[in-house]
Amino acid sequence: MKGWLMVKFEEAFKNIKERFINKDASNIEDIAIQFNMIGKPAGVFCIKVRSEKLSIEPYEYIDHNVKITGTYKVFIKILDRKINPIKAFLTGKIKVTGNLGKAETIEKILRNQYSWYKL
Repeated sequence: MKGWLMVKFEEAFKNIKERFINKDASNIEDIAIQFNMIGKPAGVFCIKVRSEKLSIEPYEYIDHNVKITGTYKVFIKILDRKINPIKAFLTGKIKVTGNLGKAETIEKILRNQYSWYKL
């Protein structure tokens, strides 16, 4: 992977989206989580589950349940299990607004795909 500051938003979004393709969203309640990526690269994307189908798109979603703000580097480290998201929140590496309980849905989606995934 290129240096963190060299990645464009489109490339960063593609990298994140690939980690969610074909994820099992069964037994996941309907939700919309907006991610605001700050720093370089910067951009917005949304992960939605509707009727147990997951989608991830590069746009702002006004009716989100929760909004998570952080850097691309931190988001990737959370997805790679190098940073615990709760610790990232408590140490200010990410900011979460809205329904904090709904933020745990990301872990549920990842856990459905990988039985070993524990945060």
